[in-house]
Amino acid sequence: MTPARFRWGLMFVAVGLAILLTNADVLGYDYWMELFWLWPLILIAIGIEKIFLRTELKFISYLAPLLLVGAMVYVGFVTEDGSCYEGSYSSNRWSKAIDSTVNRIEAEIVHYRSDIRIGTSHSNLIKARFDRFSRKPKIDFSQLDSVANLNIKYRRGGLDRIIVMSRRRFDNDWSLSFNDKAALKLTCLGDDSNVDLNLKSVPLEELTVDNDDGNISLEIGTLVPDVFAEIKGDEASFRLRAPEGCGLKLYMSDENYTDYLDPLNLVKIEDYYISENYDSSEVRLNLELDDRLRKISINYY
Repeated sequence: MTPARFRWGLMFVAVGLAILLTNADVLGYDYWMELFWLWPLILIAIGIEKIFLRTELKFISYLAPLLLVGAMVYVGFVTEDGSCYEGSYSSNRWSKAIDSTVNRIEAEIVHYRSDIRIGTSHSNLIKARFDRFSRKPKIDFSQLDSVANLNIKYRRGGLDRIIVMSRRRFDNDWSLSFNDKAALKLTCLGDDSNVDLNLKSVPLEELTVDNDDGNISLEIGTLVPDVFAEIKGDEASFRLRAPEGCGLKLYMSDENYTDYLDPLNLVKIEDYYISENYDSSEVRLNLELDDRLRKISINYY
């Protein structure tokens, strides 16, 4: 039996078993997405086989297919590891019910170049949707007393790395929603992406966004009296929509943003700018802006 016959025979057996396990709901359909990402291993295995085929180490040619089978087994264990994907998953969705005792959510989202949209969920759920042609990010959720912690981290690879449709936007959209009951501390870390934060109906308390060369849009509401936000990003643009009458305190460079400061009628005090109605306003936004931003826009609704 030649190494090639052994390779293809072993592959057919392994794929057949994987299909049976998928039909039996032992493996999820996302297993095949993860497996496809490892397609270069086929080239590596065939290359090893050809190198040693006519040498004294010919037996290594028979071991190369085991590399492929080992990869299939490894992916099967990884995709079915509940510690990485806690909650209710389909091929591109995740959700988590929030206990009634939770009064604060602390979330950190590392989305790299994926465009992200965050809004409101009018239920006790945190919901997320990820494009079905991207690798699912690593998600960790935990709760300690009345505080829930959510960490979502982009994982490199996936079909968007194999078939590049656009060099400008080769990643896929994420959509998340938080409930309108628990206070939110949110951190979004990305690069060259669109960040759309429609948090008008979310009790946002603290926000940090870092997004070089990206576009950042933020809308806040009236659910929290004091909101603290820090916006960072080299050559990024930032657009804010705040409720009419919102008190505003800005920590920013007057040298870089003089043109944007004039229409706001803010008063400079020490190292910040403040609106005249800040102390008497029912909603106050404390905003720190990076000196490297390309453009800012502040409007009221």
